Amino acid sequence: MRGITAFVIGNGCGSARPPTPRGSLVMSADALTIRPATPADSTGLDELLAASYATLLAGHYDAETLSRALAPMSRANPRLIDSGTYYVAEICGTATEASAAQPAARLVACGGWTAEQPGTGTAAPGEAHIRHFATRPDWIGRGVGTRLLAHCINEAAALGRTTLTCFSTLNAAPFYRRSGFVTLGPLDVTLTPGVIFPAILMRRTG
Repeated sequence: MRGITAFVIGNGCGSARPPTPRGSLVMSADALTIRPATPADSTGLDELLAASYATLLAGHYDAETLSRALAPMSRANPRLIDSGTYYVAEICGTATEASAAQPAARLVACGGWTAEQPGTGTAAPGEAHIRHFATRPDWIGRGVGTRLLAHCINEAAALGRTTLTCFSTLNAAPFYRRSGFVTLGPLDVTLTPGVIFPAILMRRTG
């Protein structure tokens, strides 16, 4: 699949959308924008997370584990959305799909970072945590997830947070390794009371 490499500053699909507080990265070659998520994205995020995890986790987890984990994993986290450092990548539609003034948009990837550790809410100087990444299956291999992760790494580093930790799903470890993360060991993540999800603890420094 063709990668996307052209980036300029912009505000997302359609000129009617107001500017976001942190601005947006527009992949102009394929009219694809990375921008901060907003509460209006919640339904689209739920659909994106469900589509991504149901397909990409199959074959890496047993059916019982997935049946219990998919529901809590596939819900957008309001606190992440409100953090200002959780992002969506959206592909702008065409005038035939919506209107020339406000083209349709489809979320194809999401992810972000926080200073707070998931689960505990604690923060340590110089550290950040990669949070809730997902890519739509038909967009795997186009470089969108890698560009989104690089944006998070660079943004955290600019704020002095150069040690990044993530709780990777079993299938996503190679994705994180390509961006400099190393495996620290297996990890059991409690999604909801009684729902334990096997993951991999990974870290990137510098």
